[in-house]
Amino acid sequence: MTKSLPSWLKLVITSRTLHDNELKIFDRFVILNIDENPNELIDFIREKLPQIDSDCVFECCQGSWFYISQYSRALNANLLTLPSTSRSSNDDNLFTLSSHRCNFIPNGVSALLTAIESELPTHLNLYLQLITASRRPPTRQRLIAAIVLTANRPTNLIESDLHECEPILECTDPLILNGAWRERFINDNECEEGHTLWAQFIQRTGCDTLQTLIEFAYHLAHSGELHYLDRIRILREFGADMIELKCPVFDYMTTDLLVKAGAVILNQRQQKHDFVFACTSGDWTSVMNLLDAVSIDELRSGLIAASSRGHADICKLILQADPHAANYVDSQQWNALRSAACNNHDNVVDLLIQNGVEVDECGEGGRTALRAAAWSGHECVVRRLLKCNANVDKQDAEGRTALMAAAFMDHANIVSILLTNGAAPNIMDNYGSTALHLALSSGAQTFDHNETVAVLIKGGANLNLEDMNGRNCLHIAAYHGDQNLPTIIDFIQNIDAQDHNGRTSLMLASSQGHLIACQQLIEHGADTDAIDEFGRTALIIAAMSGFLNVCEMLVSFGADEGHK
Repeated sequence: MTKSLPSWLKLVITSRTLHDNELKIFDRFVILNIDENPNELIDFIREKLPQIDSDCVFECCQGSWFYISQYSRALNANLLTLPSTSRSSNDDNLFTLSSHRCNFIPNGVSALLTAIESELPTHLNLYLQLITASRRPPTRQRLIAAIVLTANRPTNLIESDLHECEPILECTDPLILNGAWRERFINDNECEEGHTLWAQFIQRTGCDTLQTLIEFAYHLAHSGELHYLDRIRILREFGADMIELKCPVFDYMTTDLLVKAGAVILNQRQQKHDFVFACTSGDWTSVMNLLDAVSIDELRSGLIAASSRGHADICKLILQADPHAANYVDSQQWNALRSAACNNHDNVVDLLIQNGVEVDECGEGGRTALRAAAWSGHECVVRRLLKCNANVDKQDAEGRTALMAAAFMDHANIVSILLTNGAAPNIMDNYGSTALHLALSSGAQTFDHNETVAVLIKGGANLNLEDMNGRNCLHIAAYHGDQNLPTIIDFIQNIDAQDHNGRTSLMLASSQGHLIACQQLIEHGADTDAIDEFGRTALIIAAMSGFLNVCEMLVSFGADEGHK
């Protein structure tokens, strides 16, 4: 049993007394029974947090050893501030915090993680998802390589971010998250982006071993980026149809995907024609021969497959056999119309609409055909869907509209078409971001980026709206060093506006080493000596991040070198 336990596990906590045989199993661990002896937890608090009243912390921690350890590490890393000695008037057991924006000691693990997260790098969720999605704890070098290749982030910024994240890591190489952080993205749907990026990384670097190919299949199976049939095609391109497996691998989803891609599990070989594959490949004859023998689910999945490849003749066959297939939505939230729109098959779009498909329907995810076409930049399909009264402002499960999708991808022409057709430029998604926020945050800097920003501004985008982090468009442009920053400044009411962490646009630009952006902000009157919630100026932040050229520039503009 002990061999199956993770190497980082050193402490066993139980609410009942262990028998002698159980004690032998856990002979190399520290065992604490918190129900029998809560004083041990109190002693642990006093050891880890000697500066704070132990009774107060004991009440807030809800019996969590992780809470105490993580709180201690956060204090040592200056992510949180020490409580003052004054007691709250509302509760004698709670202490107010002197400078952090939380009013009390975080009450429970969830509140603690939220408080710490606000002080960690902007790309924290990206790192958490990649670490969680990895089959094995990734090495620091492998994680950095994956982010550089798939997310286009510079190595020095990733290194800086990982250094800031060390207080929440159990191990820094390989990267193992500490305690409850491992459960932040524990469900597949919450970790899709991490699986998608790992799949992209392996696809670009190659599958030189069978183990890597199976790992590739694992990430593809749990990724929501590609349609199921595209995942099968990619695996076949990497030779999945040439392998034989002695047993299922990893989980059902991975094994099923490999088998669909042509892998054989020994003693489970099936000689069965694949209707969906025939629809994908455009094999009209096979589809005709199998049409009467397949189930309703196979028929409807076949329509989605044929739609994604533009096989209008096969789509027509299936619709004649099952008219209701047009509105079927699969488990990945794809229907035939969204598949056709995403892949720019306007002939199939027309056919489906003629057969009564609901233009705005696409399951619980809410990602409509219009959003798919806007994301992919297919102008003709966007115009056709709008002409058929597609809801231009329909929001998906994340609150995102077609305009937001087009803006994020820098499709300036699509943005213009949507605005002309009544799209509201200032709708916010679930994170408080508008279309312009997303255009500026993508960091893509494509050839159409400047035009996309200009079209949104001309279309009525409010540059002073703040997202959930209290950041307006200038904050985001400064953080990413966007070349449209001078234009954006002209629309901002307060160039020194502070986000929820007290950071100004100048601080954010200096934290990322954007020399030109810093200079432009100062030339437009930005305060070089403004301080954030921790008393840090732009100069201090630049120095902490190792950007000497930014430090020299700030000093040349009169930044206070003596501030501490």
